[in-house]
Amino acid sequence: EVFILGRKSKYSKELKLSIVKRYLDGEGSTVSLAEEINTANEVVSNWVKQYKAFGENALIHLLKILFI
Repeated sequence: EVFILGRKSKYSKELKLSIVKRYLDGEGSTVSLAEEINTANEVVSNWVKQYKAFGENALIHLLKILFI
């Protein structure tokens, strides 16, 4: 089973989508893009993974995926 828990993110969906698309277009690394918005590169990396797995709507909330 997969459970998805969410909480409101401090970053807008538009910002996350912009960062993810720039990464996917080769316009920066997770490190450089994270530095631009003053966050950890793991945050950007998680956005990319969520986008690839679940699409744009996954960026509305920070998702925590539990596999049981």
